[in-house]
This record gives sequence, C-alpha cells and structure tokens, in this order.
Amino acid sequence: MIQYFRLKTEYDRPEAIRELKGAGIQCPDFADYVPAAVQFYQKHRKVTIR
Repeated sequence: MIQYFRLKTEYDRPEAIRELKGAGIQCPDFADYVPAAVQFYQKHRKVTIR
C-alpha cells in the first residue's frame, strides 16, 4: 500500500461548494485533480508519515 494514501481523509464537497461560491471558486473535477495529486506523491513519497 502506498504510505501517503493511508491517511484517513474525508471531504464534504457540498459544504466546500457553499463556502467557496461567494468567492467565485469551484471545486476541481476529480479527473482534473488526479495528475497533480500523483505528482505531489511522487515528489514527496520518501517522507515518512506516522
């Protein structure tokens, strides 16, 4: 298992949409976000997460 992805994370997208709407900010589509997440992991994969 990839260490980085062992972190338990929950996202409340509807809440984020409500909070960001007034600022004109939108949540990215998952397919658009994945390449950035993978790149971040590849850059930081040697970091020990406890």
